[in-house]
Amino acid sequence: MLEGLRVVEFSSDVAGGFAGRLFALLGADVVKVEPPAGDPTRWWAPRTGEGPEAGLLFAYLGSGKRSAVIEDAERRRVLALSADLVLDDGRSGLDVAALLRTKPAIVVCSITPFGLDGPLSDWRATALTAFAAGGQLMLCGDPESPPLKTAGHQAYYQGGLHGFAASMTALYAVRRTGLGDHLDISLQEAQAASLEGAGPNAMVREVDTERTGNQARAVWGIYPSADGHVGVAAMARQTGSVYRAVGHPELEGDPTYTNLTADAAANDLVAAYITEWTTARTSAEVFEESGRFRAPFSLIPTPRELLEWPALREAGFWREVEHPVLGRHPLPAAPFAIDGDRGSARRAPLLGEHTAEVLGELERGTPPAPIEARGARPLLDGLRVLDLTQIWAGPYATRFLADMGADVIHIEGPRFPDGVRGV
Repeated sequence: MLEGLRVVEFSSDVAGGFAGRLFALLGADVVKVEPPAGDPTRWWAPRTGEGPEAGLLFAYLGSGKRSAVIEDAERRRVLALSADLVLDDGRSGLDVAALLRTKPAIVVCSITPFGLDGPLSDWRATALTAFAAGGQLMLCGDPESPPLKTAGHQAYYQGGLHGFAASMTALYAVRRTGLGDHLDISLQEAQAASLEGAGPNAMVREVDTERTGNQARAVWGIYPSADGHVGVAAMARQTGSVYRAVGHPELEGDPTYTNLTADAAANDLVAAYITEWTTARTSAEVFEESGRFRAPFSLIPTPRELLEWPALREAGFWREVEHPVLGRHPLPAAPFAIDGDRGSARRAPLLGEHTAEVLGELERGTPPAPIEARGARPLLDGLRVLDLTQIWAGPYATRFLADMGADVIHIEGPRFPDGVRGV
């Protein structure tokens, strides 16, 4: 999809690394610029041994990229000018304004903890503090316990996803107008935009949404099974199917059990019924039996189980690559398919593996001449989007398309309006 596109990545964290990985998966030439000691993510856990090649996180984030160790500021500037897109962490030392003056068609995407300006623009963050600053840490965990950080670098991955989407939008606009842009992605803002109902509650009702633990209500939560855990996520019109599946059809249609958030005693009783039913069965049995009632139960696999998960295997999600140091190992494909294509699978580069190759390309080329921009307009002006999604993930995506100027038409069923309207 992106063959012929060049991305130069000056990032030193997970956010820029993840955005760059998505571009590499789709065929772009992603040049990872590293210091002599290697990108910091090469040294973060988990690791299999010593040295810059033993980091499993970088084996994931760096896959499909080329690595070049370049310290000279002028060479870094020329390399940046050779790119269609520059991914930056705000600490690369690049003069972005000068880059845009020289090459108006370039897109620079800066992903930082708190944005490029404002009182916290110079602050750094960790996986923990970034997750806290965006408000999501406060929502995770049991109500009576301290907040919990979810696994890994979630705030940075969210920033990387937003950076990838914003960069794709800006690159699309370049094809139409010849005019690039400098994108400013704040990890805090990306998280605050993703708080789902907690954000509107605070803005409109001036109240904080409390932690709900594993269960927002009895028919929406996580339950133990005989051999693991299962989840259930029933909307109002699906609640009856849950009651039938767990062997209590008498609850269906009873007003007491229709709105469980309004009756704590009824909620506790339903939770006890569901727990009794799930703990007497394996996760697979819960999934199979609930399917006969069209009750929305799901299996919850462990990370190890995901490697052998039949659906992921059949979809071609896992790809095997051969690494000179790590040996043969699996890599996730793209988290989406385009006409059935989930992208290419290539190993992460060794530190500085492509330095001579990249510098040779610069010596053979010349910096681009200034391009006359053809005038600015909303990035997606004239694009029509048909939105057939509901609730959260799809409308969140199309809301940003609308922000960028697209004409978005949200379609709802005459009997089943978008469920989020009643939340």
